[in-house]
Amino acid sequence: MAAFGKTGMYPIFIVGTVMLYGIFLPGNYSDVGYMYMYPIYDDTVIQSLFTCGSWVFIYFLTWYSSAEMNSIFDLGLYKYVIGSSMNLYLCHDLWINMVVYFFVWPYCDRKGGSMSFYVGIFIILILTEAGCVLNYYLVNKLYNFLVPNQIKNNTSYDKMVA
Repeated sequence: MAAFGKTGMYPIFIVGTVMLYGIFLPGNYSDVGYMYMYPIYDDTVIQSLFTCGSWVFIYFLTWYSSAEMNSIFDLGLYKYVIGSSMNLYLCHDLWINMVVYFFVWPYCDRKGGSMSFYVGIFIILILTEAGCVLNYYLVNKLYNFLVPNQIKNNTSYDKMVA
């Protein structure tokens, strides 16, 4: 992948992937399903476009991250990102549902509130990320408390850097 990143096809790949994502992104906020439905659209065609756009975006991020960002710049940040990625994957749905249920759904337009779609998305993004980081921090503190010696003797990151 790094070799492909040095060819003339690399800019075409980046622009083409962004264009595919734009084509596949439905962009409408009508005909939307309820909170526990993925993809969030009721119409089958729009669901297919949304799912394809999601996969194109994930493929692009995976490829770009592997080609451009696959090195350790900061050891502390690297440990945090690698350590929290699985935790974030496991707990993000819980935090999304809690934030939507307690902070967004009661105040949205459908329930007689005045919260706009954009404010709701912003609140969901910020509070879900904060909840996931807090979850990782607390689980990590609990693990360090229960198993203190294994953390101090683990030098696999130091060997990777050297």
